[in-house]
Amino acid sequence: MFVDEDILALTMREPGNMEETSDQLSAQTAPVIIWNGLAKEEINGIKIDVDRRSWIMQDGYTLRYSLDSVNLPRNPMGRTGIRGRGRLHRWGPNHEINAVVTRWRRRGDEFLLVEGRKVLEFLVARVDDSSSAEWTLPGGPVLGDESMYSIVCRTFMEKIFGEKEAEKSVHFNEHDMESFFAMFVGERAEGPVSQGGSEVELAPGFKSKMIYCGYVDDPRNTDNAWVEAEVWNFHYNLKDTFNTRLREWENFWKEVTPAIRLYANQGTILQAVARMHEAFYG
Repeated sequence: MFVDEDILALTMREPGNMEETSDQLSAQTAPVIIWNGLAKEEINGIKIDVDRRSWIMQDGYTLRYSLDSVNLPRNPMGRTGIRGRGRLHRWGPNHEINAVVTRWRRRGDEFLLVEGRKVLEFLVARVDDSSSAEWTLPGGPVLGDESMYSIVCRTFMEKIFGEKEAEKSVHFNEHDMESFFAMFVGERAEGPVSQGGSEVELAPGFKSKMIYCGYVDDPRNTDNAWVEAEVWNFHYNLKDTFNTRLREWENFWKEVTPAIRLYANQGTILQAVARMHEAFYG
């Protein structure tokens, strides 16, 4: 179970403050934390990396967020109307990683064409909370007790295939993640990794690319806590093996369209993916 080190810092500083509301925070009760930095902490015997650095880039440099009058982070995108930490794990940036897994929609063996353009479809997971959105991209929060690239693979197995026994890893790296998604290519061939620009091709017809890293317009954002995400696209241009592992595969593949209701600003990211692949979007 994840331990919220921010709440722990508050209670260790001021016992009995668990019931204090965010509006009652003062310079005396605010947690003593190193902002805009990376810290290593041990909580209940679990070693975690607490990364409070922003992933937002500004003029080619990593943004350094400012602090308010009680020494709490100030949302770099402005006021939300809600003070405090809200429903997020940490004050300041809350990091997440997500995957946009895409392929071309087909009719039989032929690509589906609309207005002369191929149509993308992508894998979705059910939203866990009570938000108005029905679907979300696979992925999860980066809490520091697991590699972020392990998180996206493990949560993909859990949310898409329903496999709850996927192991966590602190050593899983970017290449491991790309190799994981390359395993679902339908027709694999041995050969060297090819790379074009920022796109990597580990198998024929499969490409991976980081498409976004920065602020997320998440409904949980507050004046003092906000979501930032790294989003990857894993695209299967030829055949894949997903449907052989999905019991009701038609419920997991959705057409890339403005009509689908995705969580937060994921619809904007999806539109960028369609533009990148020159797919139909409308």
